[in-house]
Amino acid sequence: METLLFMVALLNTVGTFTLSLWVGCLFCFAVLVAPLPFRLLASREEAGVLNGAILHRVESVGLVLGGMALLAAAFSFALMVQIGQGVGLAAGRGLATMIVLGCTLADMTVIRPRLDQIKQHGGQPVTELAEDHPARVEFNRLHRQSVRVFAVALLTGLVGVALFGWRG
Repeated sequence: METLLFMVALLNTVGTFTLSLWVGCLFCFAVLVAPLPFRLLASREEAGVLNGAILHRVESVGLVLGGMALLAAAFSFALMVQIGQGVGLAAGRGLATMIVLGCTLADMTVIRPRLDQIKQHGGQPVTELAEDHPARVEFNRLHRQSVRVFAVALLTGLVGVALFGWRG
């Protein structure tokens, strides 16, 4: 029993560490990194390209960290079932991690590829199109959707970190 409790504590530490790193990366990108290119670069197009490249790296690292956190949550859950306590808490940790991973994958594989298709409409940057142009309207809609998915990932990640840290 003591060995199982030690393994659960170790797995929760790994889960807390990896998910915290990931959420920290998301937070730093949103608050510190993303606004700067729009202030410092002359072109919104260049700023968007730079932010997209940085976000792709943040999300790629996040998939690795999220995978590690999910494995930690899954093994912790299996051990908690054997011990017979804390199963709901362990399930919550795994669920939060899966939601963050799902949001990240949706943004990387569905939303941003569609944004990239629209960015160059007939060789002209979408930001130079009229606000009511169908391509610009669709780009703005997808961008808002991407921001919302990012926010859900960040907030759910914070919940996941709290659940991993909770020893209940």
